[in-house]
Amino acid sequence: MDELEIMKFYSLSESYSKEYIKFLIAIAKKYQKSFAEISTKLPTGELVKKDEDFIGKYPIARVLMGIDDPATYVLTYFHILDKIPEDYPEQPKYYISTSEGYVKAPITKQDFLDSLEEAKVKKMRKWILC
Repeated sequence: MDELEIMKFYSLSESYSKEYIKFLIAIAKKYQKSFAEISTKLPTGELVKKDEDFIGKYPIARVLMGIDDPATYVLTYFHILDKIPEDYPEQPKYYISTSEGYVKAPITKQDFLDSLEEAKVKKMRKWILC
């Protein structure tokens, strides 16, 4: 993947965080996916931000240490590469610790699917208005 293709991902910075964009670039490089292939399969930036903000406010150590990814990132990964597995839980959970157990993610699988549709509509409106 050349630098010009990588730079296209940074055009998403109005809607998505630097971390999410880096995540998308990593997928593009590893799986030889183009910007066009990936950018059409993204949820809304608001949904990703909601998940990231939750992680920033709640001490989800495994995500903060880089052992696990936020639920929106995992769902994005599955969606870009193929499809979200049928057995993916409707309510993702974040592991806190052995003493505190788990906490529900601020989003559900259905929220993610709805967000994909919302993002498509926004992109079509933007394209029509241009």
